[in-house]
Amino acid sequence: MAGAGLSRRDGLFILAGVAGAGFVWSGLQLNPEHLYRQLIDQDALAHEFDAAASAVLKETLTGTPLANRYRVNQPPEDGFANVLIFSAKALPQQAAYGGIELKSAGCLFTGSHGLVLIDADFLHDFLPARGFYDGGPVPSAADRLSDAKLLMRWVLGHEIGHLVHGDGCAHFGASRLDSPARDTTLSQARELGADQYFLDHLLLNPDLTVAVADLMMALINTDVRHQLGDSMLPAVGIIDTGTGGRHYRYFAGGSHPEFVIRAARLLELLGNKSGYEGMTAMAASFLRGLKEADR
Repeated sequence: MAGAGLSRRDGLFILAGVAGAGFVWSGLQLNPEHLYRQLIDQDALAHEFDAAASAVLKETLTGTPLANRYRVNQPPEDGFANVLIFSAKALPQQAAYGGIELKSAGCLFTGSHGLVLIDADFLHDFLPARGFYDGGPVPSAADRLSDAKLLMRWVLGHEIGHLVHGDGCAHFGASRLDSPARDTTLSQARELGADQYFLDHLLLNPDLTVAVADLMMALINTDVRHQLGDSMLPAVGIIDTGTGGRHYRYFAGGSHPEFVIRAARLLELLGNKSGYEGMTAMAASFLRGLKEADR
């Protein structure tokens, strides 16, 4: 075991006893300081998102008891929001922490010690793996990193909403985001509250608000094109999926990944804010199509 970089003494990195056991949310014994040291030992901390993550924390924690009390890729401290960003690819295959399989972490609030874990590989890989750049010019490495940082703003801002609201463990990972979901499954007050919290703080920066909204629309359009085998790009907004549109068959399959619904719900919430009313009809029409297909 020692040769694999695992530590039985601390109980931080363990080999999962059951294949596909996934997450164990109850009885987590978390020690963020030990986890930080293990990530250092494995040379697994990823620093390309440090500045962007710090900016998100500064914005989303303003006006809370944790204002200016946050740490990114630093030794965690009690009474702080602690964010550890790491490369899961640098870890042993079945590395786990307190029951959390780190290679499936994505972005999650652990529900303890103000600790949020983010897999940098999830941020880098999520958009390309879903065909986000297919059919267009090859983006530069800088452009891809910029898009990954926008994705991080969404997922980290959402998890900080859970932290501030005192919610328990919350997960924003690739496997869950790809899972088929119905609009009604994402209407829980807790999830809506976390998205609303992120959005309220995002609106303090109009340029970033527009950039995140563009990302949400592009995510939706990517899935529409993928499912329909259609390279059509909209002139503006979401590809026409309304009842009269030629893309209405998109809804007929009745199986849509969670990230599509989450993106549409965020646009709908944004449309309720002054200055962004144009989002309302577009997002509402899309969500209405999902609901009608679910009946």
